Amino acid sequence: MAGIAVRRQGSRHLIVGIVMAAVMSACATSTASPAASPGAPAGTSAASLAPTKAPSVGSASPSSGAIRVAGLDFDLRPITPPIASIDIGEQSSGWGNASDGTWLWVMTDTGAVAIDPTTNSVKRRIPLPISADGYTLDASNGTVWISDYDEQAVYRYDARTGQRLASIALPYADCVAVAAGAVWACDHHEGAVVRIDTKTNTVVKTIIVGSRGSDGPGQIAAAGGSLWVVVGNDAAIVRIDPKTNSIVKTIHTYADEPLSITVSPDQIWAVVDDGSGLALVDPADQKPPRTTQFNGVSTAVVVDGIPWAGFLASSSDTAGALIAIDPASGRVIDGLSIPDGSVTRPFQAFGSVWLVLGLQGLIERYPPSALTVKH
Repeated sequence: MAGIAVRRQGSRHLIVGIVMAAVMSACATSTASPAASPGAPAGTSAASLAPTKAPSVGSASPSSGAIRVAGLDFDLRPITPPIASIDIGEQSSGWGNASDGTWLWVMTDTGAVAIDPTTNSVKRRIPLPISADGYTLDASNGTVWISDYDEQAVYRYDARTGQRLASIALPYADCVAVAAGAVWACDHHEGAVVRIDTKTNTVVKTIIVGSRGSDGPGQIAAAGGSLWVVVGNDAAIVRIDPKTNSIVKTIHTYADEPLSITVSPDQIWAVVDDGSGLALVDPADQKPPRTTQFNGVSTAVVVDGIPWAGFLASSSDTAGALIAIDPASGRVIDGLSIPDGSVTRPFQAFGSVWLVLGLQGLIERYPPSALTVKH
């Protein structure tokens, strides 16, 4: 299943991620706003329209239990106690998480860690050298795939033994995803996505998705029978048909450069502009993106149709937050204080919501009901 990739590519200053929520449909939900809601989206077709802006969340102080929304204080309420808090023994920048069907894998700064969801304990580690540009990870059917930008390769591991089974050369290996009977990886500086045959462990197809250079393709999500690729330097999300290895549509996000995407049943939520906002993107590309502005948003998880954005604190001593956004209006409608640390990555797996508290080296597990809107 597709995982998450969060990248900080040295001089490229790129953070990208994938959170799979459900199967993708071809059109977005209505974006009509209540009369009192500022920043309502523009109406119709959109190829040349600039993105609209929903209310600004100018500043946030999760540890004090309040954020600023459109110039007004908005209180955070404490999240319920976690089912489990798992100390993985090292910091995690959230550079990847995925399920191999049995274990949950999380990328750390020095390798991959497997968590057994039946015991909420660490079961295996795959050590890797400290990387200047980091790794990304995905897993499926007892196999773990890791991209290594520094060493220009994609690695294949046996999830049970931790043994490396193959190394596939790829000049600018950035992001990896398992989908449609193949493995897909970004050739970042070449503006391409490659298809890897899992029987031969070789690249069998190269698909050009954007311009060459820094901030090229940096993440892949699989949903609804398609692949969705973030191309930062083109400010676009590219949809690929894996059956034909061809581009179906290029969705423009205009001035808001997409850095990470969350795929829900009928929406794409994109973290934009170095984490300064969360944009609702129409997968049919008929409406302009609508952005709710933040400072320090990481990525989002969608629970019962509501996106909850992880909020990054500035230090390991500061609590984090999850902020809920109304899909129809773009307004902030709820907020949870996360007392144990900054939320690098929220995601769902094994019937639970998991929060990566990267600076603290913690993975916290919650029931989905913990992310129920109360306001």
